[in-house]
Amino acid sequence: MGIQGLARRLEPYSCRYTAKELEGYAAIIDGPSLAYEAHKLALSTAASQTRIPSYSDINLEAIKWLYALENQGIAV
Repeated sequence: MGIQGLARRLEPYSCRYTAKELEGYAAIIDGPSLAYEAHKLALSTAASQTRIPSYSDINLEAIKWLYALENQGIAV
């Protein structure tokens, strides 16, 4: 899924911001990307338990990640 090599080609144009620099901004989260990231987080958590993550595990990781953004002052 996606465009092969896109991230590599866009990397020179990327910027990093601290949570303080983003305070007061709002984030628009792409649904499929959120699901992908939440699945990756759930996989890493489940790997220590040697099991496949459930939908509930993936949902929990997505919610934790969104709360983490909000706790840093980024409105979602």
